[in-house]
Amino acid sequence: MRVTAKPELGFSPKRWEEREAPVPKRLIELLKAHPRVNGSRFVFPSPRGNRELHMLDKSKEIARRAKLDPARFDLRKFRSTYATRLLRAGFDVRTVQQWMGHKSLETTMRYLARRRTCTTGSTKFRSPAFLAVCRLTRGQILRALD
Repeated sequence: MRVTAKPELGFSPKRWEEREAPVPKRLIELLKAHPRVNGSRFVFPSPRGNRELHMLDKSKEIARRAKLDPARFDLRKFRSTYATRLLRAGFDVRTVQQWMGHKSLETTMRYLARRRTCTTGSTKFRSPAFLAVCRLTRGQILRALD
């Protein structure tokens, strides 16, 4: 997937730098098959078919329904989970840095610290979902991206 600026939609990637990031083919298929609302160009539009500006609120509601603490659930979790899974599976830290759009390697290295915490069994990251992420293998992620 190519991440590019879309000024007409009010979107720009970090530092206006375009980049590519892998997306599992199965996810692309599911998103393409997802029904569109009133011909909207967005996969998850607002009720009027425009850009959804309340994704965080919707994410927190999903967390509530799943009996998770909504205060600890935010859109950044998607990015951090993605980076942690990739690093945990053994992807090169420089590759993950590029995919995440991090200018500094130290920013990406923070996710390695989380990985180490996971493997040491710290209570900080003992949620079942996080522990499931820690058990993913490089092969499982590569198959998902295939």
